[in-house]
Amino acid sequence: MTREGPSEKFEWRMSVPDIDIDENCHVSNVAYVRWLQDAARAHAEASGWSKERFQATGCFFLIRRHEVDYLRPAKEAEQIKIITWVEEWRMASATRMTRILRASDDSELVCAKTDWVFVDIDSTRPKKIPLEVIRAFNSKADTAS
Repeated sequence: MTREGPSEKFEWRMSVPDIDIDENCHVSNVAYVRWLQDAARAHAEASGWSKERFQATGCFFLIRRHEVDYLRPAKEAEQIKIITWVEEWRMASATRMTRILRASDDSELVCAKTDWVFVDIDSTRPKKIPLEVIRAFNSKADTAS
């Protein structure tokens, strides 16, 4: 059962650091997964929900599952555009969609779906997502770079 509609799309830009280049001379698959989490964190912060604010509530989001399609490689120093949004809100979980694009031509490099569960920090048991969290993500978030 969906509680609210999809969130606003959030755009986060970055330049590919040399540390994320693997032995095949392109971005490592592991780096892309880290970027998914980094973009989600940036979206949360832009929506007013920092790590500290979540901790103050006694709850946080935990990744349950990633589905990642690697479509094209990226190279060192390329400008990257990551677009992410929460597609669906459920009682204690959410589905986040993310597209990673090459900024110069908008070529899609990665598309991903991540299932998150909202949990109590101490027990790690699922908790109902407060409506104020959902509404914060559903209001226009500023773009971070």
